[in-house]
Amino acid sequence: MLRNKFISSKNIKNTIWNLLEVVLSPLLFFISIPLFLEFLGEERFGVWMLLNAIILIMQALNLGLNISTYKHLSEAVRRQDWVFASNSLNTNVSLTILLTFIVGSVLFCIGLGIEYKEWFIETQTSKNQVLEVLVLCPFIVLVKFIEQIFYNVFRAFEEFKYVTWISLCVKVLTVGINLILAYYIQSIFYIFCCIGLISAFGIGASYILIKRKIPGYTFSFLLQAQFIRNEIKFALYTWLQSIAVIVVYQGDRLLVSHGFGVVTLSYYSVVATLFNHIHMGLTALTPWLFPQIVKAQEQGKAYVENLYINVRNIGIVASVILVLCFSLISEPLMILWLGKDTFIEIEMYLKWLTIFQFFFIFSIAPYFFMNASGQEKRSLKLVLMFTGLNVVGMLIGYMWFFTVEALLIGLSISTAIGMIAMHAIIETTLHIKSNFKQLSFMFLPSIFGVCSVLSTEWWKWIWALICLISLYIIYFKMFKTEFKKIL
Repeated sequence: MLRNKFISSKNIKNTIWNLLEVVLSPLLFFISIPLFLEFLGEERFGVWMLLNAIILIMQALNLGLNISTYKHLSEAVRRQDWVFASNSLNTNVSLTILLTFIVGSVLFCIGLGIEYKEWFIETQTSKNQVLEVLVLCPFIVLVKFIEQIFYNVFRAFEEFKYVTWISLCVKVLTVGINLILAYYIQSIFYIFCCIGLISAFGIGASYILIKRKIPGYTFSFLLQAQFIRNEIKFALYTWLQSIAVIVVYQGDRLLVSHGFGVVTLSYYSVVATLFNHIHMGLTALTPWLFPQIVKAQEQGKAYVENLYINVRNIGIVASVILVLCFSLISEPLMILWLGKDTFIEIEMYLKWLTIFQFFFIFSIAPYFFMNASGQEKRSLKLVLMFTGLNVVGMLIGYMWFFTVEALLIGLSISTAIGMIAMHAIIETTLHIKSNFKQLSFMFLPSIFGVCSVLSTEWWKWIWALICLISLYIIYFKMFKTEFKKIL
């Protein structure tokens, strides 16, 4: 019976589709990064990573319209209200187009800082490459904004397969063509032209499919006050959350580039980007929770909270196991991937970002639950709390010790403190049927995983075994997690 439910469960199918999209991204990353490093060289690669970080930070200016689309389209699907769906989608795309002018202004200011204030860049050659690409960045940010909105339309319909197919086609084409450009031309400018054009192609394909999903839908520029208020009312808090997250977890690259140079950034960004992909892969286990929570509000608080607790627990168990497995095989894997010399350069980054990830996974389920259940204001406070701790932790490491390792140690310790505080607040304020004894045990497997990362030889494996045993005892024996609840 359980096996049949597993096979037929739409939640499981959506998780698998989402995992395919996100897991294949780091696979492409694994295959391509050694080649990009070789073709572009350390300095050009560092410039490429710096520009990617700037583009990702600019995406913090999206006003949270992608998440607003997710929620409002989920509501429209539940009510079969296609006029509301069309108005919501057109309003968000129209606002996004206007936001491009703000993005352009901010990028212009960044360009002035790079040109006249020596921000982030050491050499004139690198400075020229960055300034050349900044002209393209508003268009790239625009297509990324619209891409996020369109993908969330499919997620609202719980049609994750469309996101997977379109996203994979875009990523495979982008990586393939960029490798050719890196080998023959070695031009960062043409690489970013390729990124923008192929993403625009993906938007066109998404638009055609959306017209089939929403009866009578056609894009038209729509900026009516009542629709804007409806979108911004929800989007404001999720937007502020995304600003905090993007600035903190992409801003570290700017800090590393500014303090230690683009060559150091080239090594640091390899590991940081890898862990971005890993975290997206772990996040892919539960995004279907968002429309489920939106649609389940009528079934009562107890039902919603029970669904959240079971999804949270299953997600933590799966995430800890995956991060633990990665930590155990990371050394031979990285040596095989990048070579012994490069591994020596990134070994320290790898260790501390693994430790960071053991705790950061606890932020995944609360994000979807809080925002989908109408608690976006409280969610913003929690995000500002733990990202604020991260900023303090990183700045202490950076300013007092002025090493990348100290920066990452500060990030890891502050994340552990922030996640414990966040879950304690959630359990208290939402009156979830749990207790502080359970809360104290919740983080033990991650602590044992950290012990494994910091240990050597056989102790590494002993701590890993203790971690796995504790997962079973705590989450299935003590917490009574029911896998069938999420089917």
